[in-house]
Amino acid sequence: MVEGPKVIIKAERFRAVISKVLLGCEVPSSSNRLSSLVYNRCKDVVSVGKELFLLFDRETIRIHFQMSGSEIILKS
Repeated sequence: MVEGPKVIIKAERFRAVISKVLLGCEVPSSSNRLSSLVYNRCKDVVSVGKELFLLFDRETIRIHFQMSGSEIILKS
């Protein structure tokens, strides 16, 4: 599947953080799943179809771009 323009643009922006350590994340209090990524290093950013994967030291974030243009962020 070919990546859409929104996925390509987001992937390029996220590639700027490869090899950097995440020092904090701002998430709503009801969704504290991403706080475990603090102090982990981003190893790679991969885009496949309508999905964008942020690969960290111990975990992966999967961002799925829906038909409406909105995004769903899932922690794998």
